[in-house]
Amino acid sequence: MGSHITGDEERINYLLNHVSKDDMEKAVDLAIVGGESYCRVDIYSDKPKYIKYIDRACLTENHIEIVLLKFKNLKSLTIEVSGINTLPEGIEKLSNLEEFYLVRSNIRVFYKVIKKLKNFKKLCLFGLKAKTLPKSIGNLKNLEELTLGRSITSIPKEMYNLINLKKLDLGPCRDLFSLPPGISNLRNLEELILSK
Repeated sequence: MGSHITGDEERINYLLNHVSKDDMEKAVDLAIVGGESYCRVDIYSDKPKYIKYIDRACLTENHIEIVLLKFKNLKSLTIEVSGINTLPEGIEKLSNLEEFYLVRSNIRVFYKVIKKLKNFKKLCLFGLKAKTLPKSIGNLKNLEELTLGRSITSIPKEMYNLINLKKLDLGPCRDLFSLPPGISNLRNLEELILSK
């Protein structure tokens, strides 16, 4: 368990000094979890290795971006930090990223990440605060699983361009009352979860 670190640079250096360069390069899965008074960073490498870092202060977008720039080979990223309002730009540089889980946040804009990263296979936007998805969601041709959050009230018809989509979870979307025509275009869809 890490001790409380003050100052942005000191706190990030504390984390990065506890993770070897080799572990950073081999890391395939990173989870950043935090609230108002703590943060936790879980790192999983290609071997069964797990590193955990805990700090009693929360991470900002800037902290997360600095951390992400060190983990260039990530395939999976989870962000569960209530205090962030924008996605750190460092995410756009993770060209190998296949799975992204935005579990908790105050983020309302997601289109920049979709423009740059097109290899997503699993996308969970449970923590996205937007009312709709950008039309560019239809460009994620490799996407196989998509989960949307409770603030979604409409879906663009471009989503039906996701020809490889196997699972669509709209269960959390309590205010989504209709789907645009064309869901039959999702020919590989095996599982559709709707809100009760």
